[in-house]
Amino acid sequence: MKPILLIKAGTTFDALKKTAGDFDDWIIAASGKLRRDFIVTPVYDNILLPQPDFISGVIISGSHANVTEKLHWMERILYWFNSAAKRNVPMLGICFGHQLLARAFGGKVDYNPEGLEIGTSEIHLMASARNDLLFKHLPSRFPAFTSHEQTVLKLPTEAENLAFSEKDKHHAFCLNERIWGVQFHPEFTGQISNAYITRHKNQLTADPKETSRLTTSCKETEWGKLLLKQFVKIVENG
Repeated sequence: MKPILLIKAGTTFDALKKTAGDFDDWIIAASGKLRRDFIVTPVYDNILLPQPDFISGVIISGSHANVTEKLHWMERILYWFNSAAKRNVPMLGICFGHQLLARAFGGKVDYNPEGLEIGTSEIHLMASARNDLLFKHLPSRFPAFTSHEQTVLKLPTEAENLAFSEKDKHHAFCLNERIWGVQFHPEFTGQISNAYITRHKNQLTADPKETSRLTTSCKETEWGKLLLKQFVKIVENG
């Protein structure tokens, strides 16, 4: 099988990287595949992406950058996404990647009016997800790790909304049965989520009990790994 392209859209903060690895490490580990099955491309370093004909699928990582910054490397990827879509290459965007895919195909991204969503969120699947190739094996409600301030305010015209949370009405979408975005982080572990909560504690609340509550809620969940493994199966099945 051709390799899966992992578009690395950023890097985590140094302290966490030393103890838990980076975005690409987390995604590969959760996917159940080996690093040799991927081409990891750090696009924020302006490294060119391979032609879509040479890959079997695409995963776009999260990032500490914002889609609304419209940096040069982000704008360049938008055109590449359209080229890959014309060749029916399966794509999955995670958090920032979800937002960037939505923007590439006509959606609108900006700061979430509900504010920062971080920690463990309950994800609710919509009826549209029942027969979706990526989501059909997941329960109607499941816990997932989140860490984002921006969101998809408006989906691409032809995209189907698949999931929501209390703070975000567009937690997942599908476009043309080949392109998916998930706002939550299927690659996170409890350790990683706790590190992000600690990093953002000054944004959360003046009450230290709230930070403690969020940290306590970060229990391990297998649903994100199941989703990533299911995406790999979709890619392998062509």
